[in-house]
Amino acid sequence: PWLIRLYGSQYSSFAYVIPAFLAVAALNAPINTIGNAIVAKNGQLHWLWFSCISFISLMACLIIAPATTTFWAIFAHGVAALTMLTVVLIHAKRKRLI
Repeated sequence: PWLIRLYGSQYSSFAYVIPAFLAVAALNAPINTIGNAIVAKNGQLHWLWFSCISFISLMACLIIAPATTTFWAIFAHGVAALTMLTVVLIHAKRKRLI
């Protein structure tokens, strides 16, 4: 309810959308920091591949989605963020960046 007051009443019928996208944004926060470390260690090509993998997972989710709804947008964004986070963490651990 307090988020609806913050963002406006036009979002009242989509009360789950804002918290869901905020949760996905929380998944993206460590990706940027670890990504900076990867790029700083001359890992630009790796970062490009990780971005491509994440984009492909995003597009695959949207292509197989049975409808164009906010649920599927949140789901696809979450899958892409989890994919990116997974590959970035695996790479960073292998390179001893974290």
